[in-house]
Amino acid sequence: MADELFQKKYSAELQDYSLRFLKLIDRNDKINSVTDVLVFPVEGVKRLSADIDGLNNDILAAKPETEFEHLLLMNLSERLNSMRLSLNEYYEREFDYTYYLKTLGINEKDIREVIEHLKHIDLQSEAEKLLGSGESLYRGIPESKEEIKKIEEYYDEFVRLSYEVASPMLTKLFKDYPGYRGSVELMENRNNRSSYSRTGKVYLNTFSPDVITVKRDLRWTNIIDVFSIADIVGEEGILGHQGQFLATESSDIPQFLKKVQMPACTVNAEAIAIFGKHVMVDLLKNKRDMAKDINDKDFDLLSYNLGIRESSDKTNRFVNAYADYFYFTKNREIGPMSDEVFKIIRSPWNVSGVYKERIKAYFNTKFWENYKRSISVWAYAIADVMAMKFEKRLAGFDFETRSKILAYMQLGFWSKNSYEAYFDYLVKELA
Repeated sequence: MADELFQKKYSAELQDYSLRFLKLIDRNDKINSVTDVLVFPVEGVKRLSADIDGLNNDILAAKPETEFEHLLLMNLSERLNSMRLSLNEYYEREFDYTYYLKTLGINEKDIREVIEHLKHIDLQSEAEKLLGSGESLYRGIPESKEEIKKIEEYYDEFVRLSYEVASPMLTKLFKDYPGYRGSVELMENRNNRSSYSRTGKVYLNTFSPDVITVKRDLRWTNIIDVFSIADIVGEEGILGHQGQFLATESSDIPQFLKKVQMPACTVNAEAIAIFGKHVMVDLLKNKRDMAKDINDKDFDLLSYNLGIRESSDKTNRFVNAYADYFYFTKNREIGPMSDEVFKIIRSPWNVSGVYKERIKAYFNTKFWENYKRSISVWAYAIADVMAMKFEKRLAGFDFETRSKILAYMQLGFWSKNSYEAYFDYLVKELA
């Protein structure tokens, strides 16, 4: 399948730009490994910055032979811009919030989109739903070997299902299709979340509050949260992060697309993970018998609770992202949770002065120590917006077409804007 789009004869110019880009990435990685300010290679940074600008100018002046080659050059150019901006942070000591957002590929249009989504969120309703679910459901940890064994069985079954669903396309993409048992490892660790590594390995934590929900009824009852387990497998596994890594590494695509570059490719990676989560959760809803030891009432309750948490998390990302942006670009002295921020959203804070002051105090005291984290909030917020737009466009396609587009979406590491253009290209070529 990869032959359809990627196995084409690329121009000599593109091949030259790709090779030069990979050499620049290697030089950049070496400079970033120097942490001692006293021996920081200033002259090396100057030369690298000049070479980045030189290659970018050549790319911008190029006349690509095909639309797809144009997308590849767009990806290269935007990743060069991100690399250059990141270098300026170390060398020129530039400090500006929107400047950091640009390293992620985020622009004013993206910021306006987040603001528009905020305007349509009823935070009063969100808060009531979250508090309502919290009255009866809490997070917990496994309390017995039997529970851990059952969690392991669910992980194993959901991983198997994810590969089963993905296999028709993966076998066409991958040279060496990996068996899932060799690329997934279960662990028991109270302190670590489930994750994937850039070797393609997925680590699923069986001893985690993410996989147990405590129901408060006449007694406290542990329920294995099958929807959270499906959510984790979708995000980290073959439908999400792992799938992007393995598809990219195992396919015949231009070499520079296999080079991971952060923060330039962060939004791309997180949007894929969001897709993986949604696909896996939908699979569970359509295969009710996979959780046959969970009664119908608890199954529906867990499904509802996951929806509330997902909605709440997304709302928090939008609110935090805009509050941070406003704080650093509009009125820094009054703090991130200012009255101006509250005006843009329908919120219980508008009518509850005491609660609003508590929220403002929390954000203002915690904000500076979490400044770098606040940048990543924007990556996740924009990935949410991107995933919503993509899912809306894919909704009308049949299963095979949708599967083919989703498989191609996992190929390569892209800058934010080039990934959006790549998605449009896939829909046009494959639908």
